[in-house]
Amino acid sequence: MRLGLEFGGTNFKLGLMKENGYVMKLELIQAKKLFQSNNIIKEIKNKIDLFLNGKVISCGGISSKGIVDVTKGMVLDDVGEAKILSNIPLREILSSAYDVPFNIDNDARCYALGESKFGGWSKYKNMTCVTLGTGIGCASILNGNLFYGSDNLGGILGGHISINKNGPKCSCGNIGCLELYCSKIGLIRLLKNSKSEHLSKKDPVKSFFTSLNENGSSNNKIFKDFINNLSIGLTNIINAYSPDIIVLGGGIMKSNKIIIPKIRKIIKEMAFTVPKGRCQIFSSKLGDKAPLLGAAFHPKLEI
Repeated sequence: MRLGLEFGGTNFKLGLMKENGYVMKLELIQAKKLFQSNNIIKEIKNKIDLFLNGKVISCGGISSKGIVDVTKGMVLDDVGEAKILSNIPLREILSSAYDVPFNIDNDARCYALGESKFGGWSKYKNMTCVTLGTGIGCASILNGNLFYGSDNLGGILGGHISINKNGPKCSCGNIGCLELYCSKIGLIRLLKNSKSEHLSKKDPVKSFFTSLNENGSSNNKIFKDFINNLSIGLTNIINAYSPDIIVLGGGIMKSNKIIIPKIRKIIKEMAFTVPKGRCQIFSSKLGDKAPLLGAAFHPKLEI
Protein backbone atom coordinates (compact mmCIF):
# COMPACT_ATOMS: atom_id res chain seq x y z
CA MET A 1 0.00 0.00 0.00
CA ARG A 2 1.07 3.57 -0.68
CA LEU A 3 0.49 6.76 1.29
CA GLY A 4 -0.32 10.06 -0.37
CA LEU A 5 -0.22 13.40 1.47
CA GLU A 6 -1.36 16.76 0.15
CA PHE A 7 -0.68 20.13 1.77
CA GLY A 8 -3.21 22.43 0.12
CA GLY A 9 -4.40 25.96 0.69
CA THR A 10 -7.62 24.80 2.35
CA ASN A 11 -7.13 21.18 3.40
CA PHE A 12 -4.46 18.70 4.42
CA LYS A 13 -5.40 15.41 2.76
CA LEU A 14 -4.28 11.86 3.39
CA GLY A 15 -4.90 8.94 1.05
CA LEU A 16 -4.14 5.23 1.33
CA MET A 17 -4.07 3.34 -1.95
CA LYS A 18 -3.39 -0.05 -3.46
CA GLU A 19 -0.74 -0.65 -6.11
CA ASN A 20 -3.41 -0.45 -8.83
CA GLY A 21 -4.31 3.09 -7.75
CA TYR A 22 -7.51 2.19 -5.91
CA VAL A 23 -7.97 4.69 -3.07
CA MET A 24 -8.91 2.65 0.00
CA LYS A 25 -9.16 5.51 2.47
CA LEU A 26 -9.29 9.29 2.23
CA GLU A 27 -9.27 11.93 4.96
CA LEU A 28 -9.45 15.73 4.90
CA ILE A 29 -8.24 17.96 7.73
CA GLN A 30 -8.45 21.76 7.82
CA ALA A 31 -5.01 23.00 6.81
CA LYS A 32 -5.34 26.06 9.05
CA LYS A 33 -5.52 23.89 12.17
CA LEU A 34 -2.44 21.95 11.09
CA PHE A 35 -0.36 25.00 10.17
CA GLN A 36 -1.12 26.70 13.50
CA SER A 37 0.38 23.82 15.48
CA ASN A 38 3.29 24.64 17.81
CA ASN A 39 5.14 21.55 16.55
CA ILE A 40 4.22 21.04 12.91
CA ILE A 41 6.29 17.88 12.36
CA LYS A 42 4.93 16.17 15.46
CA GLU A 43 1.39 17.10 14.40
CA ILE A 44 1.91 15.74 10.86
CA LYS A 45 3.23 12.44 12.24
CA ASN A 46 0.31 12.18 14.66
CA LYS A 47 -2.18 12.68 11.82
CA ILE A 48 -0.41 10.06 9.69
CA ASP A 49 -0.27 7.53 12.55
CA LEU A 50 -3.97 7.94 13.32
CA PHE A 51 -4.80 7.64 9.63
CA LEU A 52 -2.70 4.50 9.04
CA ASN A 53 -3.91 2.86 12.26
CA GLY A 54 -1.09 0.32 12.17
CA LYS A 55 -1.18 -0.40 8.43
CA VAL A 56 2.21 -0.86 6.74
CA ILE A 57 3.08 1.19 3.65
CA SER A 58 5.68 0.57 0.95
CA CYS A 59 6.31 4.26 0.19
CA GLY A 60 4.85 7.73 0.55
CA GLY A 61 4.39 10.74 -1.68
CA ILE A 62 3.92 14.37 -0.65
CA SER A 63 2.10 16.95 -2.75
CA SER A 64 2.57 20.53 -1.57
CA LYS A 65 1.64 23.99 -2.71
CA GLY A 66 4.44 26.51 -2.99
CA ILE A 67 7.94 26.31 -4.43
CA VAL A 68 9.23 22.76 -3.95
CA ASP A 69 12.86 21.71 -4.33
CA VAL A 70 12.56 18.09 -5.46
CA THR A 71 16.32 17.58 -5.09
CA LYS A 72 16.47 18.68 -1.45
CA GLY A 73 13.06 17.19 -0.69
CA MET A 74 11.50 20.27 0.86
CA VAL A 75 9.28 23.30 0.31
CA LEU A 76 11.54 26.28 -0.30
CA ASP A 77 8.93 29.00 -0.02
CA ASP A 78 5.21 29.58 0.25
CA VAL A 79 2.77 32.27 1.31
CA GLY A 80 0.36 32.59 4.23
CA GLU A 81 0.20 30.05 7.05
CA ALA A 82 1.66 27.32 4.83
CA LYS A 83 4.98 29.18 5.00
CA ILE A 84 5.64 27.20 8.20
CA LEU A 85 6.62 24.23 6.00
CA SER A 86 9.41 26.18 4.30
CA ASN A 87 12.92 24.70 4.54
CA ILE A 88 11.81 21.66 6.55
CA PRO A 89 13.30 18.47 5.02
CA LEU A 90 9.95 16.68 4.94
CA ARG A 91 11.08 13.89 2.63
CA GLU A 92 14.02 12.96 4.86
CA ILE A 93 12.04 13.27 8.10
CA LEU A 94 9.14 11.08 6.96
CA SER A 95 11.39 8.55 5.22
CA SER A 96 13.28 8.12 8.48
CA ALA A 97 10.13 8.02 10.62
CA TYR A 98 8.42 5.29 8.58
CA ASP A 99 11.51 3.55 7.15
CA VAL A 100 10.21 3.68 3.56
CA PRO A 101 11.00 5.94 0.59
CA PHE A 102 9.18 9.29 0.43
CA ASN A 103 9.13 11.95 -2.26
CA ILE A 104 7.82 15.51 -2.45
CA ASP A 105 6.77 17.65 -5.41
CA ASN A 106 4.62 20.65 -6.25
CA ASP A 107 0.87 20.01 -5.99
CA ALA A 108 0.09 20.91 -9.61
CA ARG A 109 2.78 18.51 -10.85
CA CYS A 110 1.32 15.77 -8.67
CA TYR A 111 -2.14 16.61 -10.02
CA ALA A 112 -0.86 16.28 -13.58
CA LEU A 113 0.85 12.96 -12.81
CA GLY A 114 -2.27 11.55 -11.17
CA GLU A 115 -4.49 12.57 -14.07
CA SER A 116 -2.02 11.28 -16.65
CA LYS A 117 -1.55 7.87 -15.03
CA PHE A 118 -5.02 7.16 -13.66
CA GLY A 119 -7.35 9.62 -15.39
CA GLY A 120 -7.21 8.00 -18.80
CA TRP A 121 -4.87 10.52 -20.44
CA SER A 122 -1.71 8.38 -20.60
CA LYS A 123 -1.77 8.24 -24.41
CA TYR A 124 -1.07 11.98 -24.51
CA LYS A 125 2.66 12.66 -24.18
CA ASN A 126 2.25 16.45 -24.03
CA MET A 127 -0.25 17.57 -21.43
CA THR A 128 -0.78 20.64 -19.26
CA CYS A 129 -2.81 20.59 -16.07
CA VAL A 130 -4.25 23.80 -14.61
CA THR A 131 -5.92 23.74 -11.20
CA LEU A 132 -8.38 26.46 -10.21
CA GLY A 133 -8.58 26.36 -6.44
CA THR A 134 -7.58 28.72 -3.64
CA GLY A 135 -4.88 29.84 -6.06
CA ILE A 136 -4.00 28.60 -9.54
CA GLY A 137 -1.60 25.72 -10.09
CA CYS A 138 -0.05 24.69 -13.38
CA ALA A 139 2.18 21.84 -14.55
CA SER A 140 3.21 20.37 -17.87
CA ILE A 141 4.21 16.91 -19.02
CA LEU A 142 6.33 17.30 -22.16
CA ASN A 143 7.36 14.31 -24.26
CA GLY A 144 6.14 12.05 -21.45
CA ASN A 145 8.16 13.69 -18.66
CA LEU A 146 7.38 16.34 -16.06
CA PHE A 147 8.83 19.71 -17.01
CA TYR A 148 11.02 21.26 -14.29
CA GLY A 149 13.20 23.80 -16.07
CA SER A 150 16.54 24.85 -14.61
CA ASP A 151 15.35 25.80 -11.12
CA ASN A 152 12.32 23.59 -10.32
CA LEU A 153 9.97 26.44 -11.30
CA GLY A 154 9.42 25.38 -14.91
CA GLY A 155 5.75 25.14 -15.81
CA ILE A 156 4.25 25.72 -12.34
CA LEU A 157 3.75 29.49 -12.50
CA GLY A 158 0.85 29.52 -14.97
CA GLY A 159 -1.26 31.34 -12.40
CA HIS A 160 1.21 34.20 -12.56
CA ILE A 161 0.92 34.88 -16.27
CA SER A 162 0.01 38.55 -16.52
CA ILE A 163 -3.26 39.10 -18.39
CA ASN A 164 -3.75 42.78 -17.51
CA LYS A 165 -0.87 45.25 -17.42
CA ASN A 166 -3.14 47.74 -15.63
CA GLY A 167 -4.40 45.21 -13.09
CA PRO A 168 -3.74 44.99 -9.34
CA LYS A 169 -0.38 43.95 -7.94
CA CYS A 170 -0.07 40.26 -7.09
CA SER A 171 1.64 38.88 -3.97
CA CYS A 172 4.29 37.44 -6.32
CA GLY A 173 5.31 40.98 -7.32
CA ASN A 174 3.83 40.86 -10.83
CA ILE A 175 0.90 42.92 -12.11
CA GLY A 176 -2.48 41.57 -13.25
CA CYS A 177 -1.76 37.85 -12.74
CA LEU A 178 -4.31 35.28 -13.89
CA GLU A 179 -4.63 34.11 -10.27
CA LEU A 180 -6.05 37.52 -9.32
CA TYR A 181 -9.03 36.92 -11.61
CA CYS A 182 -9.71 33.18 -11.89
CA SER A 183 -8.80 31.58 -8.54
CA LYS A 184 -11.04 31.35 -5.49
CA ILE A 185 -9.15 34.24 -3.89
CA GLY A 186 -9.45 36.25 -7.09
CA LEU A 187 -13.18 35.64 -7.44
CA ILE A 188 -13.79 36.66 -3.83
CA ARG A 189 -11.97 39.92 -4.59
CA LEU A 190 -14.24 40.51 -7.59
CA LEU A 191 -17.35 39.62 -5.58
CA LYS A 192 -16.31 42.16 -2.93
CA ASN A 193 -15.81 44.82 -5.58
CA SER A 194 -19.36 44.24 -6.82
CA LYS A 195 -20.79 44.01 -3.27
CA SER A 196 -22.26 40.62 -4.17
CA GLU A 197 -24.92 38.97 -2.02
CA HIS A 198 -22.83 35.78 -2.13
CA LEU A 199 -20.34 37.29 0.32
CA SER A 200 -22.74 36.57 3.18
CA LYS A 201 -22.47 32.83 2.49
CA LYS A 202 -19.97 30.50 4.18
CA ASP A 203 -18.37 29.76 0.80
CA PRO A 204 -19.02 32.77 -1.49
CA VAL A 205 -17.46 31.18 -4.59
CA LYS A 206 -19.45 27.96 -4.22
CA SER A 207 -22.62 30.03 -3.72
CA PHE A 208 -21.77 32.09 -6.81
CA PHE A 209 -21.37 29.06 -9.08
CA THR A 210 -24.40 27.30 -7.58
CA SER A 211 -26.46 30.36 -8.50
CA LEU A 212 -25.07 30.32 -12.05
CA ASN A 213 -25.90 26.63 -12.43
CA GLU A 214 -29.45 27.20 -11.21
CA ASN A 215 -30.29 30.55 -12.79
CA GLY A 216 -28.09 30.71 -15.88
CA SER A 217 -24.81 32.49 -16.54
CA SER A 218 -25.32 34.36 -19.81
CA ASN A 219 -25.93 37.78 -18.26
CA ASN A 220 -23.54 37.63 -15.31
CA LYS A 221 -20.67 40.10 -15.81
CA ILE A 222 -18.35 38.51 -13.24
CA PHE A 223 -18.75 35.12 -14.90
CA LYS A 224 -18.24 36.58 -18.39
CA ASP A 225 -15.04 38.27 -17.22
CA PHE A 226 -13.93 35.04 -15.50
CA ILE A 227 -14.37 33.07 -18.75
CA ASN A 228 -12.60 35.70 -20.86
CA ASN A 229 -9.68 36.01 -18.45
CA LEU A 230 -9.29 32.25 -18.10
CA SER A 231 -9.38 31.89 -21.88
CA ILE A 232 -6.61 34.47 -22.25
CA GLY A 233 -4.45 32.63 -19.72
CA LEU A 234 -5.05 29.22 -21.31
CA THR A 235 -4.37 30.62 -24.78
CA ASN A 236 -0.97 31.84 -23.57
CA ILE A 237 -0.25 28.38 -22.16
CA ILE A 238 -1.32 26.68 -25.40
CA ASN A 239 0.84 28.98 -27.49
CA ALA A 240 3.82 28.47 -25.16
CA TYR A 241 3.72 24.69 -24.62
CA SER A 242 1.65 23.37 -27.56
CA PRO A 243 0.11 20.55 -25.48
CA ASP A 244 -2.11 17.80 -26.86
CA ILE A 245 -4.59 18.42 -24.04
CA ILE A 246 -5.23 20.76 -21.14
CA VAL A 247 -6.90 19.22 -18.09
CA LEU A 248 -8.63 21.67 -15.75
CA GLY A 249 -9.07 20.72 -12.11
CA GLY A 250 -9.58 22.25 -8.68
CA GLY A 251 -12.69 23.18 -6.72
CA ILE A 252 -13.94 25.77 -9.21
CA MET A 253 -14.11 23.10 -11.92
CA LYS A 254 -16.95 21.37 -10.10
CA SER A 255 -18.93 23.74 -12.32
CA ASN A 256 -17.19 22.38 -15.43
CA LYS A 257 -20.44 22.02 -17.41
CA ILE A 258 -20.88 25.78 -17.66
CA ILE A 259 -17.15 26.57 -17.94
CA ILE A 260 -15.67 24.13 -20.47
CA PRO A 261 -17.95 24.84 -23.49
CA LYS A 262 -17.45 28.59 -23.20
CA ILE A 263 -13.66 28.55 -22.94
CA ARG A 264 -13.39 26.03 -25.79
CA LYS A 265 -15.30 28.45 -28.02
CA ILE A 266 -13.20 31.49 -27.12
CA ILE A 267 -9.85 29.69 -27.33
CA LYS A 268 -10.67 28.50 -30.85
CA GLU A 269 -10.86 32.17 -31.81
CA MET A 270 -7.73 33.26 -29.91
CA ALA A 271 -5.02 30.59 -29.96
CA PHE A 272 -2.39 30.23 -32.66
CA THR A 273 -3.61 28.22 -35.65
CA VAL A 274 -1.58 25.00 -35.30
CA PRO A 275 -1.86 24.27 -31.54
CA LYS A 276 -5.50 25.37 -31.29
CA GLY A 277 -6.40 22.92 -34.04
CA ARG A 278 -4.98 20.03 -32.04
CA CYS A 279 -5.20 20.93 -28.34
CA GLN A 280 -8.29 19.65 -26.55
CA ILE A 281 -9.60 20.93 -23.23
CA PHE A 282 -11.16 18.66 -20.62
CA SER A 283 -12.07 18.73 -16.95
CA SER A 284 -10.40 16.49 -14.38
CA LYS A 285 -11.65 12.93 -14.03
CA LEU A 286 -10.11 12.28 -10.61
CA GLY A 287 -10.83 15.51 -8.74
CA ASP A 288 -9.38 15.65 -5.22
CA LYS A 289 -7.74 12.24 -5.61
CA ALA A 290 -5.44 13.34 -8.46
CA PRO A 291 -2.62 14.99 -6.44
CA LEU A 292 -2.62 12.18 -3.87
CA LEU A 293 -2.29 9.55 -6.60
CA GLY A 294 0.34 11.57 -8.44
CA ALA A 295 2.38 11.98 -5.26
CA ALA A 296 2.12 8.31 -4.26
CA PHE A 297 3.01 7.06 -7.77
CA HIS A 298 5.60 9.72 -8.57
CA PRO A 299 8.30 8.49 -11.02
CA LYS A 300 10.98 9.13 -8.39
CA LEU A 301 9.36 6.43 -6.22
CA GLU A 302 9.52 3.92 -9.06
CA ILE A 303 13.31 4.05 -9.45
